Amino acid sequence: MSCGIDLCWAADAVVLDVQGQVTVIAGNQTEPVHSGQALTTGDQLQSQGGTAKIIFADGQIRTLEVGKTLQIAAPPQTTQADSVTAKVIRSLAELTHKSQEPTRKATVRAALRRIPVSRPCNTAILPDKIRITWRPLPQIQSLELVLKPDSSSEVTSIALDPRSGEFTLSNDKVQLRPSTKYFWKLRGLDTNGRPYDSKTCHWIVLSDEQMRTLQEELHILQERKDISSKERDMLVAGLYLSYKLYDRASPLLSAYADDPGMKGILENIQQRD
Repeated sequence: MSCGIDLCWAADAVVLDVQGQVTVIAGNQTEPVHSGQALTTGDQLQSQGGTAKIIFADGQIRTLEVGKTLQIAAPPQTTQADSVTAKVIRSLAELTHKSQEPTRKATVRAALRRIPVSRPCNTAILPDKIRITWRPLPQIQSLELVLKPDSSSEVTSIALDPRSGEFTLSNDKVQLRPSTKYFWKLRGLDTNGRPYDSKTCHWIVLSDEQMRTLQEELHILQERKDISSKERDMLVAGLYLSYKLYDRASPLLSAYADDPGMKGILENIQQRD
């Protein structure tokens, strides 16, 4: 186009990638644009010598060229949103919105003897083998996993090797119910009989229906030919976030530590409640 401003008909969009400097005017504020940033109607992107690639809720992709301005305008009523792309945009927008709210600091019980756990903590999980990881402490002599569903008083305890740092919880050990929140923690004793424990985490197992839908949506993203592998990883990470599969999204984002947008999304995940 020869005009300086391109009007793009999409109610919502997300920035796939940015090369060089690009800013966005949203309301009365102007700020730099990063990959993964959600955009809404009225936002105006301006090239400051850089370019940006944007995907809209209907699945179409537009590129902001050097020296151009691109405004996000409301779509015609006849426009149909692409369900997978719209879901990714919503999940990224929700994460960004939460990261801008005041941080709530939970009251933490004072405990000098803590077992550092890694994953899976406060996330949804897939209904297959679950790998629990922690940092082994040399003074721990005995260790157990304590697991309790939110919906009942049933408690399961499983002895662990305190030196291994990981344990795979398979269906032959515990039959996890789908769409149920499970609380879990590690509890141990040192050589002097002093108690140690980890913080309490939780997970929710996806249902079979959610799994089928997720696989179909992943296939749609994998089949797109108009995006790079980096852009695909961001969209897949956004899809995982829509299912609260934080442990699945994080490795995809951490692979691009030099990208401030991807790094920012990862930091928001790590700071979630």
